[in-house]
Amino acid sequence: MRPKEVNISQVQVDNPDEELIFGAAKAMPGFDRSKDSLYLIGPNGIGKNQLAQELAQALSLNAIQAATATDLAPGSILALDQELIKNQQVKEKLGQSKFVYYLMGEVSFIAQRLGLDDDAIRTLAPQLIDLEPEFMSLARYIVRVQPDNEDESALQTVLESLSLTTS
Repeated sequence: MRPKEVNISQVQVDNPDEELIFGAAKAMPGFDRSKDSLYLIGPNGIGKNQLAQELAQALSLNAIQAATATDLAPGSILALDQELIKNQQVKEKLGQSKFVYYLMGEVSFIAQRLGLDDDAIRTLAPQLIDLEPEFMSLARYIVRVQPDNEDESALQTVLESLSLTTS
């Protein structure tokens, strides 16, 4: 059996000699609270709404649980329903933003947060596999959410990327 042919394309990078470390956030200067929005994407159950509330409090902004494209208001923290990222209008809006955070977590962690049984977990995993490329293509930052760091660490990661910290 012959292996499948693979098309290889070149990717242009800003600085090919720069060493990047996975998980290390680079500051994204220029967040304007009056006109920029901060988008949280990821699977339902990962904690987007909770983090949106914490960020809204820390940044003195509104937190919105976005379920439709019309919910994408400027100057807000928006936690997007996982199905919303399939909307072309939403994809275009997120593609223009510098502040899109993908909250990523293990299936078992999400299942535990949602209180799912084994049958539901078996349907959740393929759904997440299908959504993963969408999340990755839209994200500017990836925030790994795990049981031991789900609260404070995710908040700190986002604030540090905005060149802000909590006091």
